[in-house]
Amino acid sequence: MAIENTQILTRQDFVSDQDVRWCPGCGDYAILSQV
Repeated sequence: MAIENTQILTRQDFVSDQDVRWCPGCGDYAILSQV
């Protein structure tokens, strides 16, 4: 049996100091804001 190394990701793993410039209508903005 193979042993898997798993890492628990948190919101901080996805936070960036860059401004989000996607338009709110495309759907990507909604996905990013929920993560």
